[in-house]
Amino acid sequence: MSLLSSSHPAAADPARHLAAVEGRAAALAALRAELTTRDATLRAEVGAAKGRLALRDRVEGVLERLQERAHERSVGLYERLLTGLLDDVLPGDRRIALTLGTERGLPSLDLEVDRGGRREGILDGSGGSLTNVVSTGLRFAALVRSARRRFVALDEPDCWLAPDRVPALGRVIATIAREIGVQTLLVSHHDPALFAADALVVRLEDGGPEGPVLRSGPMPPWPEERPGLRSIRLVDFMSHRDTLVPLGPGVTALVGANNIGKSAVIAGLRACAYGAGTEAMIRHEAPAA
Repeated sequence: MSLLSSSHPAAADPARHLAAVEGRAAALAALRAELTTRDATLRAEVGAAKGRLALRDRVEGVLERLQERAHERSVGLYERLLTGLLDDVLPGDRRIALTLGTERGLPSLDLEVDRGGRREGILDGSGGSLTNVVSTGLRFAALVRSARRRFVALDEPDCWLAPDRVPALGRVIATIAREIGVQTLLVSHHDPALFAADALVVRLEDGGPEGPVLRSGPMPPWPEERPGLRSIRLVDFMSHRDTLVPLGPGVTALVGANNIGKSAVIAGLRACAYGAGTEAMIRHEAPAA
């Protein structure tokens, strides 16, 4: 008994029907092969992903260590130096933390004070004295990076320090200046006696209309072959009619009361070094400075 009725297309052409069935079978076989390959690929990818998940903690640990090493190479040394400087001048349980980053597409450096894991911005809640000490350390750090700069002028880096901490800052500045070979001019309004042990002390006193009067301590030994600035002379410059400020080979502390002409020395250096002079710096009724 035939399974095909006389009206079925296959009854009329069994060969064509068989070819169609074989075509569909071949297409299904190709699809099976494709799915088998995809299954193998997915299994491999899932296996790799599981492997990565299993190694995630170890990989993250390695990356953290690499990041710590990179941080140590870039800013770790400066963190220790600034923290040591701070401990010498303002002892306390804290350290300086530096964070490199970017701001508006440019490199940035954040300075913070770490107090047992709690950080605060150095300008936000740490006080002017701490800021002055750290900024002084950064000035010297910048000089170390450039071997061509052998002179630094510090305009009242102790202005926010209590008098009993000023000698400690003076000692630190003298030690750094000696170690890295940088001649230093330190301007201060504190008692000259606070600097006598570590610096050439130059006092400015009120001389009335003739301008400030200068009194200098004994000059430390300075061999002729040793380079450096031997003096700064201000002629008709701001309050100075003719003032010769001697400089020592190490630290020179220029001290005196406020508004007596100390910062004019810094202004004169800036005018010479950076072309920052203006007519307002010429002494009254003088043709030039």
